[in-house]
This record gives sequence, structure tokens and C-alpha cells, in this order.
Amino acid sequence: MSNRSIAIVGSGISGLSAAWHLSDKNKIFLIEKGDRLGGHTHTHVFNTERKPFFVDSGFIVFNKVNYPNFTNWIRELNVKESQSEMSFSVSRAGGNFEWGGSSIFSAFGQKRNLVSPKFLKMLLEVVKFNRLAKKFLQQESAYQYKNTLARFLSENNFSQFFVRNYLAPMAGSIWSTPESKITDYPTISILQFFDNHGLLSVSNHHQWFHLSDGSSSYIKHLFNHGRFRKKEIKVLKNHRVDHVEPIQNKQEELKISLQIENLEKKEKYTLKVDDVIFACHANETLLCFNGNRPEYPLLKRIRFQKNVGYLHTDKRLMPKRKSVWSSWNYLSGEDGIHDENISVTYWMNKLQDLKTSQNIFVSLNPFLEPCESSYKKKLVYEHPVFDQDMIEAREKLLKIQGLDHIWHSGAWTGNGFHEDGFVSGKKVAAMINSKTNKLKC
Repeated sequence: MSNRSIAIVGSGISGLSAAWHLSDKNKIFLIEKGDRLGGHTHTHVFNTERKPFFVDSGFIVFNKVNYPNFTNWIRELNVKESQSEMSFSVSRAGGNFEWGGSSIFSAFGQKRNLVSPKFLKMLLEVVKFNRLAKKFLQQESAYQYKNTLARFLSENNFSQFFVRNYLAPMAGSIWSTPESKITDYPTISILQFFDNHGLLSVSNHHQWFHLSDGSSSYIKHLFNHGRFRKKEIKVLKNHRVDHVEPIQNKQEELKISLQIENLEKKEKYTLKVDDVIFACHANETLLCFNGNRPEYPLLKRIRFQKNVGYLHTDKRLMPKRKSVWSSWNYLSGEDGIHDENISVTYWMNKLQDLKTSQNIFVSLNPFLEPCESSYKKKLVYEHPVFDQDMIEAREKLLKIQGLDHIWHSGAWTGNGFHEDGFVSGKKVAAMINSKTNKLKC
């Protein structure tokens, strides 16, 4: 018998995690406006050499140190995993300046780097940055939490060459954020992430993994799992939530009214539930509220950036020198600080160990579209902008979590990664279960 009826808006990792942790005793409505489940978990079938390959975009890799909850979950779901090779490169102005981080040979893949004073100084500044970052993280002060990355770099006299050709490309690629915005992020957030992921040392980096049959394979395993398969879960794909409002029923119980449109049938209807979890981006949640809701002004401050990607085979969107090619490849014009979007090409053969002679790439915001013969699919994603204003608004929003039985989850409530999304859904589920148990007493 169900305890509560719960609508989950969004079927990305947060929504699926919430559904998993609430499915035991509750009736779940999993509402997805698109025609597939998964959000940023997105696997494509790429046919080449008379054989299909599973190629991911969005969520691609994870490690077991920084993704403990997600790792334990996919083990429970019996999802197969394989090792990935992680490396990073920078290429500017059509290859006029390039370096790679996979080995000493890729670092000096462009031979003139061997005699470039600026490049050699940059390598020394990497060591300096790692040392000062660790020192910064040992501090305990309000200053530590209000300091932007730009201020940290300025106060410690880092060169613009280091910022533009090492730190901003790497951090920007991780958060899918352009150089012009990444230095507005709080220093503490950037440095904690670098430290936790082993990026403040030149060795002892974490081993990364991908899901062998594509990232979407965990969704199939989830719905085939015995714990989940027979539960009261109704999946509503191609359904959009247009408005959400708390109401009192005749028994003076608080219910949540959702105005929903079936996008295939062009039909609108109302669904009433005990709780609603917004497991989507904050800017999408905003559209479901009137301006008088206390969440409204906070949600407006949580911004997202649109990023356009392509699945393709065009090697023009890789570094000029093959010796520099890496798993992640940052590409930029001469002065990337003015680029409106981050441009990164993921070499999927290396990331997912694809056993094919055909090089397969996923490019985010490329400077030129892949040539028509190599073009396979266009992709559109949104990523959170973690500036100071967003983080302050997010903290205030989470303090009113559960107000009127309305809950908020998503990877954006953490650092924006799959582990954050999974934990967010799990936490909301725990709070709802705890509240339900108290109501029984």
C-alpha cells in the first residue's frame, strides 16, 4: 500500500535517484517533457565498420573515489563498467599553439615549446598553483569562501599565459564554462574539486571509468531491477508541467496541483499529489511558479548556459598535431578570454575504448560545424553557472526545502556532476520518507 503520491519532474540522474529511493512504499509519477529518460545521460548508436558502437555525450565518465554513491548504485544494478583514459590538451588559433598533458612527449608535441620561456614558466606556475591551492584549502576563514578565482590568481601574481593556457581551459572544460566566466567562480569550489580529483599533483590521479554498454545502460538496468520493476511507478514521457500550486482539499490536507500537457496528444489535465520533486534545472522550475512564491526570486538567480554539441568524425575539430590528441581537447581562438562559449572536443575512442579505426568525436560549441559527410547528430545541453550569486541563492533555496511539500534536486545543488545529482535525489527522498514517518506517529 502506498504512503504518498509523489510527482518527480525530470528524469535525469536526480529524478531517477529520487524515484529509486522512494519507490518502496510510494506511488511515483515520473514526468519527462522529452521523448527519452536520462537527461544528460545520453547514449547514441554509432554504426561503423558494419558494427554498432555505443557513444555517450553528456555524462561520460566517473571515478570510484569521488562518485561513491553512484558507484555503489550501479553495482547494485549490475551495470558493467570499463576503464577510461583521461588526458587533456589545449589548442589555439588552428594549432599555432598546442600542448597535451598525457605525457612529456605530448606536452612538447609542438617542438618550439621546448624553447618557449612563456611555456616553460607556465609549467613552473602549475607547480606553484598546486602548492598555493593546497595551502589555501587549509585556511579557515570567511575570506576563503568569498574569494573568486580571479582574485586568488591576481593576489598570487599568476601570469595571464598560465591562466589562459592552463587553468581557465581546464576548469572551463570541467564545468562547460567559457574562460570569461570561469574566473568568477568561487576559489574554494574550484580548488576543492581539483584537490578531490587529484588535479593538484602531477601523479596519483584517479582511475576513471565508463559504462561498457553506454551510460544509458544503467537506466535499462534500473527498470529491469526486481526492486523497481513491480513498484507503483508511472512514467510519463512527452509530458510537460506548466504550473504547480499547493492547494487545501476538503479534509484540509495540503495537496500539490500540477497542470500538465501531454505534448503528443496536445491534451491538458490536472494531477494532484502529496509531494512534488523538481528534479530538473532551476530555470525550468521557475516557469512552473507564480512570482509570489518564495522560491521565485531565488530560482531567477540560478542561471544556466546553453551549450551545443555534435557527434561527428571530423578531425578538423581536434588539435593539429596528432601527438597532442587527448581525451579532452580544448580549442580556442587567439584570445579565448573573449569567447562566449567553451569549445571542447572529446575523443570518444580514447574515453570509451572504442575498438574501431574510425575516430569518433563529440564536440561542444565548436568554432565551425563538422563537415556534412562527418556529421551524425546535433545535441543541446544546459550547464549551471556557478558564480557567487548562484551559490548564495542556492543555499537560501535549499533552506526552504520542502516548503508546501515542494522539493528541489539536481546536480546543480552540488558541483554539477553525476554524483551530485544522485546524492541530491537520495537526500530529498530521505527527507520525504522521514517526514512521512513523523506524520504516522
